[in-house]
Amino acid sequence: MKYLAAIVFFCLLSPAFAAGSGTQIAVTNAWSRPAYDLGVVYATLMNNSARFDKLLSARTPIARNVELHESVSSSGPMGAMASMHRVGFIPIPAHGQVALRPGGYHLMLVGLRKALKPGTAFTLELEFEHAGWTKVEVHVREMD
Repeated sequence: MKYLAAIVFFCLLSPAFAAGSGTQIAVTNAWSRPAYDLGVVYATLMNNSARFDKLLSARTPIARNVELHESVSSSGPMGAMASMHRVGFIPIPAHGQVALRPGGYHLMLVGLRKALKPGTAFTLELEFEHAGWTKVEVHVREMD
């Protein structure tokens, strides 16, 4: 019996069994611009673990859908061009951070159910590959 307890104890500490235990993601400075139909969310995602993680999806009751997007700039024969496209995930390096910001990664709020007015806030849920779901309060403010 004590051998069984030792095996169970060893398995609980083993990295193979700890793989599903998740990572620690801190979300700070979550904010949105005022909007009426199509909104955007910016924030900083900090991965406090030694494990690479990904932001997979998001949801909020104030929008029909939340999409993960990236804005990119490129230059060509016609000059500088900016474009935005949907991405399948947003990578978050181990012991690193990713800034969701204008001109980079961000979340698009599609089909707003109510206007986003300065001084208000709403709840957003983020799904990470390893850390799971977390709730964030997003503050609506004018862009600096």
